[in-house]
Amino acid sequence: MDKQVVVYLLHLIGIFMIFMALGGAVVRVIAKDESKELKRLIGITFGLGMILVIYGGMSLMVLREYAKGGMPSWLVVKLILWFVFAATFSLIIRKPDAAKSMWGAVILLGAIAVYMVYGRPF
Repeated sequence: MDKQVVVYLLHLIGIFMIFMALGGAVVRVIAKDESKELKRLIGITFGLGMILVIYGGMSLMVLREYAKGGMPSWLVVKLILWFVFAATFSLIIRKPDAAKSMWGAVILLGAIAVYMVYGRPF
């Protein structure tokens, strides 16, 4: 199998894990579930997802030579978005009152991230 395909699959699996963990965190907070086991599972899923996304994204950057001659603006926006996803996860965990509003924000952030990759507006 082509290395780019493997790396792309790892990247996508990481994205799925991040969204799964963010959704799980929101539902956990709204349901007021204090289970340490569930909290741990959500945290591990999110952390591993972030690692896969960063590894896969950086590897794709190198393999597809996106950063050759300077990093494109759409890629800078994508990197910033992943930091925002990490902050969103922390916000959901630390500020339960904000959890419901984060549901829509996560969907919007995901849509922007997809648009940056496939639309490459700048």
